Amino acid sequence: MSPWFGTTIAGARRGLKRTALVAGLVIACVGQGMAQEEGARCEDERLTGGTLGIGLYQCAGGACRLYRESGDSFGHRFSVEPRVWELSNPASGRLKDGDILIAIDGALITTGSGGRKLASVQPGQSVELRIRRGKSEKKVRLTAAEGCEMSRLTQTTKIPPD
Repeated sequence: MSPWFGTTIAGARRGLKRTALVAGLVIACVGQGMAQEEGARCEDERLTGGTLGIGLYQCAGGACRLYRESGDSFGHRFSVEPRVWELSNPASGRLKDGDILIAIDGALITTGSGGRKLASVQPGQSVELRIRRGKSEKKVRLTAAEGCEMSRLTQTTKIPPD
């Protein structure tokens, strides 16, 4: 007999096994709930994020880069207004390859605020882009889709003609 609870050692072991099993199930369920609250993950374990459907930002005659602010938070830095290429939904049909991105939600894309806004778009979020196409400027509203796409950045020394 065990000095605790008046049970045998074998009975105490069975009780511990049941307790461990129940505790394991509780932890698994809580962990699953936390993962669902956290959001879906991409193949490389990043959380899915918002995408505007712009596959490539081209910085002609200047610099552009993506940087990690903290955790899964990113920002863009553009020293020039980038051209957009490789468009898919939701940008396709609204933007054209070669459009120049000037601002997002009123923040110039060449500012820290504009770069952070572009990099932190969430699925379902509606944003207003100001673009230059040829000699005219226009505003385009897009609603971000959910996806794993990370836009690519390229820098070129030659500035293409409009």
